[in-house]
Amino acid sequence: MKFIRKMKAKDNSIKYLFQSPGKGFVEAIYFNFEGYYGKPKVNSKVICLSSQSGCNMGCVFCETGKIKRVINLSSKEMSYEVNYIQKDLKKQKLPPAKFYAIMGMGEPLNNLEEILKFFHENRSIVEKISISTVGIIPEIKKLIKDKSHDFDFFISLHSPFERERSKLMPINRKYSIKKLISVAKKYSKEKKEKITFTYMLIPNLNDSLKHAKRLAKILNPKYFSVQLTCFNPSGEREIKNARDNFSKKVNFFIMELKNKGIEFDVQLSKGLEIEGGCGQFSAKQKNLNTKST
Repeated sequence: MKFIRKMKAKDNSIKYLFQSPGKGFVEAIYFNFEGYYGKPKVNSKVICLSSQSGCNMGCVFCETGKIKRVINLSSKEMSYEVNYIQKDLKKQKLPPAKFYAIMGMGEPLNNLEEILKFFHENRSIVEKISISTVGIIPEIKKLIKDKSHDFDFFISLHSPFERERSKLMPINRKYSIKKLISVAKKYSKEKKEKITFTYMLIPNLNDSLKHAKRLAKILNPKYFSVQLTCFNPSGEREIKNARDNFSKKVNFFIMELKNKGIEFDVQLSKGLEIEGGCGQFSAKQKNLNTKST
């Protein structure tokens, strides 16, 4: 693994691009997180790292899914991402990251053995390590039985309707929302922690009042919380449209979740003008001269 380049955004997020020999490009981003990280509210620095180069989950809104060659990263390579960034932050006299989020390129649960190695090698360094999945049910069941970790656990939902989610996220054809919520409830009960469902508002697709009502209906506030996020497109005009839409439509969801008593958090995308979304940076680097900046 080697460092290729980095870019800094107006919001002080920093996107890092790495390359692993024979595996392709890998991204990570350092940013400030203000909101609920699990249960407590925090205002701290986070490194979001990748677990794979590419992804085969095929989510239609995700740039990483367009990188068809999918290779698992080793725990050593994942540690390289965070260690390089922490050292670079020290050189710049910037605050170190206190949280690691395995929410970058790839589906972490398709690389679970190396993810657990990374967790045990790095858990003592930071306050928390979180993980996000599209919902690989057999691997979630393994994590339920595994007592050696204390991940903050996130599941990407993005639609409360089976047919629509299957179009957005093909994994739903195999592991339905109904089955996913059932196993997520078991996880929450076993770990005695709420699972957070992330819901990204995509303009004119999953952002209606009907969606908000259904989302609140299917989630039990005893076991689940929600993180509402803004779609992060490419292009200045598209970014503005997505943010304007989010500002209007997110109120549907806030109202319905409040009425149901479901804990929620609202997050805007980070590093918009530096291709901050997963896979956006890598997708533009296929012909990059690998000279470091």
